Amino acid sequence: MLIEESTLSKNKFVKYTIGFFLFILVSMLVLMLMPQDAGGNLRDILSGQGDASAGKVGDETIPMDYFQAARTDCYNEYQSNDLNVLNNCAYIRIRSFKIASAIAKSTGYSVSENNIKEKLSNEARMIYKQSATSAGYSKDEIESVSAIYRKILHSKPMNYWMDFTVSRSLFRNFLISNLKKSTKEVQIEEEAKNSFITLGYLSYSDEDLLKKLDSEIRVSDEDALKEYEESKKAGNLPKDDKGEIESFEKRKSFIVSKLKYDIKQKKLSELKSSLQGSLKEKKDLSLEEIASATGSVVKEIKDYALYSPATSEDKKERELSDLFQNSAFLKDILAFKEENKKIGGPYKVGEKNIYVEIKNINIDNNNANNKNSVVDNTQSLMYDIISEINQSIANVYPVMRKIGSQAQNNGN
Repeated sequence: MLIEESTLSKNKFVKYTIGFFLFILVSMLVLMLMPQDAGGNLRDILSGQGDASAGKVGDETIPMDYFQAARTDCYNEYQSNDLNVLNNCAYIRIRSFKIASAIAKSTGYSVSENNIKEKLSNEARMIYKQSATSAGYSKDEIESVSAIYRKILHSKPMNYWMDFTVSRSLFRNFLISNLKKSTKEVQIEEEAKNSFITLGYLSYSDEDLLKKLDSEIRVSDEDALKEYEESKKAGNLPKDDKGEIESFEKRKSFIVSKLKYDIKQKKLSELKSSLQGSLKEKKDLSLEEIASATGSVVKEIKDYALYSPATSEDKKERELSDLFQNSAFLKDILAFKEENKKIGGPYKVGEKNIYVEIKNINIDNNNANNKNSVVDNTQSLMYDIISEINQSIANVYPVMRKIGSQAQNNGN
């Protein structure tokens, strides 16, 4: 017996209606069970009040899928489950990609989408070959090359693949040229090998200062209540399910956190300005005074070789390896005079602010081996040039973070 068309249409309508309401119900349950911040962000996106971005690098928005791809790469590299570490790594990685893209654009270097797909296809074939030769897998259990390729391709957005590839291949495939050291440069290098510096230094990050300030700041109930009343008067307080404004007791912890955050940011700015002003006005300002103000520890390095500091295995010296690539610090070394010692800094190295007191520079010319040969040092010279370019344009790409404990404007 044939079922009448009207009955079929009615059954379909009932099924679709039930399915729609089930979808709404499940969605509401998901939003209710999500953490407050995550649920709030999702609700903002769905309602059009927010955007699905992780912040900005310079004037360029960081899409959420782009940020997630960078964070995944950071996890694969460091195998850390600390979200703060992964978020910080992701922002640093994305910033380096944007700087590399700027260098590539200025030099006319580019990577095509077809080139990327070809490389991913080769990677898929390699994975398939390794799987096929592994013991314990049957042919039915091994994914096809095309399936592996699609999985790799769609694991990250194409714009991330483009920036990632440019960053990795710019130096290796394009910028290396036949750069060689001149005889004079070889002589200077030999002198540097026999030059040693003794210095005191301290380092801290903005996050270190914020943690220190957090332990010092207290928000009274009176201040919190005042903020609550002002927000209530301005109509900025959220309402509960009954349409009533949330009580002070319910909002108190949020208000206290907000006030502490605002105070910390203000005090952080004041502390930085105070240190800068003190260095300009008081030439004999000591590292100990800066350490006391920032909660950091003064360290000392004796007879530190100026040449190839990054090769050191000592923990203290490793902390300084990037400092010796900082152009402002190197200029201060050149201008150093024993009779006019002063504190230099802050030198921005990654997330760290470093202050340095140069105590002595000893150059042993007797042991310098002045060679007259021309040495092929292409890669290291090009690396130095790229590092200098990187430092020079880094300030053009400040990072505005929306993910993690430091969700704020940040120069790094």
